[in-house]
Amino acid sequence: MSAIRRSIATEQPESRVTLFRDGVSRRGTTARGALFHVLRAHVTARRAAPLLVLALAVVLATVAGGCATGTIVEWDCDPGCAKGEQCVEGQCVDDACPSGDCAEPECGNGVLEEGEFCDGADVGVATCVSKGFQGGPLLCGTACLFDVTQCCNDCGGSTCGDGACDGNESAASCCVDCGCAGGGQCQGAAPGSCVLVGWDCNPQSYDAGDGCHCGCGIPDPDCNNPGAQVLNCGPGESCSSAGECVPNGWFCNPADYDSGDGCHCGCGLWDPDCNNDPQPAINCSFDEQCSFDGECVGDVTPGWFCDLELYGTNDGCDCECGAWDPDCDNPDEQVFNCSGSQICVQPGVCSGDGNPDGWFCDPFYYGTSDGCDCECGAWDPDCDDPGQPILGCAGNDICVQPGVCAPDGGDVWMCAPELYAAGNGCDCMCGIYDPDCDDPAQAIFNCAVDEACVEPGVCSSGGLPPGWVCPPEYYGTSDGCDCLCGALDLDCNNPNQPVLGCQGNQTCIDPGICSP
Repeated sequence: MSAIRRSIATEQPESRVTLFRDGVSRRGTTARGALFHVLRAHVTARRAAPLLVLALAVVLATVAGGCATGTIVEWDCDPGCAKGEQCVEGQCVDDACPSGDCAEPECGNGVLEEGEFCDGADVGVATCVSKGFQGGPLLCGTACLFDVTQCCNDCGGSTCGDGACDGNESAASCCVDCGCAGGGQCQGAAPGSCVLVGWDCNPQSYDAGDGCHCGCGIPDPDCNNPGAQVLNCGPGESCSSAGECVPNGWFCNPADYDSGDGCHCGCGLWDPDCNNDPQPAINCSFDEQCSFDGECVGDVTPGWFCDLELYGTNDGCDCECGAWDPDCDNPDEQVFNCSGSQICVQPGVCSGDGNPDGWFCDPFYYGTSDGCDCECGAWDPDCDDPGQPILGCAGNDICVQPGVCAPDGGDVWMCAPELYAAGNGCDCMCGIYDPDCDDPAQAIFNCAVDEACVEPGVCSSGGLPPGWVCPPEYYGTSDGCDCLCGALDLDCNNPNQPVLGCQGNQTCIDPGICSP
């Protein structure tokens, strides 16, 4: 094993020293070993007594006085190292080459190799703290051994990145050593930067006093400085309190834009906060709401889903918008969203003006959910809703297809009153259609075995009414109200059946045609 020569003090002094003679050190010679060699040499020469006293004086003076001129400090490995180990810096370490016939590590090449404690700037994971000091930089000596001459216990300063939060270090000055408070994370190389979770820009830009970095996931504290330059946004844009770029045209406080504190209206642009329901319309009067253009408009009926500028602004009757437009109260206003000769009726839906053929009551009565208007010349779709009151009939009479009052012995139903809609069978050929015939499970009376009872309450051979042009299996099979089939499908008498063959919210009426 090659000699390891120590030429500087590397750790605190110990009692083991190497003696010099004629300026040449003895490798591995200790004070106790030197004494042994002196005694052996001089006792053999029969001059032991005078020289023994001299040698003891030198050794004791050296041990008692610390490091004398011409000595270097070594560490003691007590009680000694095992075979194949050597004592270096007070530690028993593996002798990388106990046989002495392998290559030596190249000290000074800046690469920490086996057999070296350090090399150049590479000191491995060791620090002054791991060497027993409070701080300071750990260096590497010329012999690739640790140099602790700049390590200190009362440093009066600190070294950021040494793993110890000491001296005048703080989270702001060295978060890699001191960590971050308030849920922050230390990012970047020493000294590092404390950023909150969610920051996705350069960590060195967070709260760095170098401008308001916008669009970085979370707000930059620098944006609280009114004079800070807004970065990452387009020309003329500002940064909201949520850390997002505010588009051009917003002339209210940028901190109010998309801030979650209410719908700021009248600010030139639509505030995304207005999408959150409910949110108060700030800057509007108590009876106003905020339009999609960010303007205050009059109170709107619940359910309205068209542009708020269309509501009650004397710009036409806007129908099919989910609620009644006050403009529709003026018969002179143009009707929008309805087709042909349709009109807009409560609660803001399109309705035919006199359709279907034969309707002679007020157009506003037809299909407007204002009650089942009977005896109006045609079937009112409102009559399909059992919750609608029957209008136009006397007493307990009901309204039946094609929109006539029946019966309780009335002059339309010709069979026994107790047979009408009693759930006791489909009574056909009784003058009008028996609602019991809507139930295919009901037995058919007054017809032949192979006949069915069809509107308006007559027997039909083959089970199909005259004029039916659709597949036979579509008729009266509870598979939906098949309209435009040449005759009214029995399924159309069941309001729970979907209407097939018509568009949108149209209904199917007798004789099997679509109606708005």
